[in-house]
Amino acid sequence: MTPLRCLAIAALCALAASVQAQPDTAGYPNRPITIVTPTTGGAADAVARTLSASMSKSLGVGVVVASRPGAGGNVASESVAHAAPDGYTLLLALGSMLTVNPALYAKPNFNPVSDFSPIGLVATTPYVLAVNPTVPAKNVRELVAHANAARDPLFYSSPGNGTPNHILGVLFNTAAGTKLQHVPYKTTGAATTDVISGQVSMTFGSMPSVLPFLRSGQLRGIAVSTAQRSAFAPGVPAMSETLPGFAFDAWYALLAPARTPKPVMDKLVGAVEQALKDKEVRAAYAQQNLDVATGTPAELSALIGQDLARWTAVIKSNDIKPD
Repeated sequence: MTPLRCLAIAALCALAASVQAQPDTAGYPNRPITIVTPTTGGAADAVARTLSASMSKSLGVGVVVASRPGAGGNVASESVAHAAPDGYTLLLALGSMLTVNPALYAKPNFNPVSDFSPIGLVATTPYVLAVNPTVPAKNVRELVAHANAARDPLFYSSPGNGTPNHILGVLFNTAAGTKLQHVPYKTTGAATTDVISGQVSMTFGSMPSVLPFLRSGQLRGIAVSTAQRSAFAPGVPAMSETLPGFAFDAWYALLAPARTPKPVMDKLVGAVEQALKDKEVRAAYAQQNLDVATGTPAELSALIGQDLARWTAVIKSNDIKPD
């Protein structure tokens, strides 16, 4: 066989392999899609299950939810980052998984910018600075005055070192000039329970986790972390009303592995946009104390980059380490 003939055969084989490796975008989707979440239960899982029902209707295939817990969400992120880019494995991520964890953990096995194709922002919720009712403060100004006048330091709880709840306390200390001391717990439930019992003075909890206790009077809301007041607790001021520029929220987004073909991405983006307009989805969000959030893939990409830079600076300057 001549060298030229060998070269031609090799080229044809490479072309055939390349064609075979290309996903069948024209027929997408033709089998169930999996949305990977970082927890079993909780807000991220609830968002994924709410979206999956609506997306299944519009895409014409089953959309199932699978939890991959561990390492603050890193296990879920890594599993999707290294999945086939064919549109059948997606990630429902809490923002901190993509913008806090890469700075917090020494060697996460994924890159939040280059390993994912953003589909869209799907939900947001405020954090709430909530105190035990015995704390003599009803707003941020009174809390700051009480903290600075107290003989002993005041303590705030979080579900663990390096969580957004922990970091919000660090940011609050910087913005308000206080010296609140952090007490890490293993779970959100434990962190909240000890504030209710009076073991700890306060917590920076997500709206879904603390709202029932605000309504029952077991906790008092001092401020929400978002720029505007929340419709779920309109009587609780926004932190920015006292501390201008203080605005942070928990956001949830849907992403696919990087290099997912554009025709597939377009179908997924369309399905998510349709789901977020669905009255049943909006009603389910309201029951979970979550706000509907929308945005293009480009806007989500910009948000990831912006928050990654912001949280990295805070984590490094304060030498924050995970549990």
